[in-house]
Amino acid sequence: MAARRLIIVLVVLFAISIAAAAVAPERRSPSTAVDEPSTSTTDAPGEPPGPSGDSITATIEASADDPQTIRAGVGDQVELIVSARAWLQVGLPDLGLLDEATPDAPARFDVLLRRAGDLAITDAGNGETIGRLLVVEPSGSGETALGSEGGQAE
Repeated sequence: MAARRLIIVLVVLFAISIAAAAVAPERRSPSTAVDEPSTSTTDAPGEPPGPSGDSITATIEASADDPQTIRAGVGDQVELIVSARAWLQVGLPDLGLLDEATPDAPARFDVLLRRAGDLAITDAGNGETIGRLLVVEPSGSGETALGSEGGQAE
């Protein structure tokens, strides 16, 4: 008899949860790869689109002793890949971005560069600078100052 009551209670709770799921609004999350976290900055709603630039992929090795510098122009879309020999939390504090790097999975950042400046790439654990992203104004001829000093830009 007690087992029947328990089953009836469970069936009622199941029916209530189905009804609640049917009424609740659908959640929509941005599609991101589960195994490769990516962080990006984009134009905010209501703002005019940023300047058009190049798409750059740059890879650096995290090193506090010999920080590498990546050069890009305002308006460039940069995919920054930071590899590390050990587990490391990599940050771009000026942009409010953070990701983890391991020997098997580098940290990845996908950013639209909207302002000129010298952005530090840091070890978030101790605050040491492990690289730099130097953002320059595009030259008058329509080309951006792009490339890498010690890193690889593709």
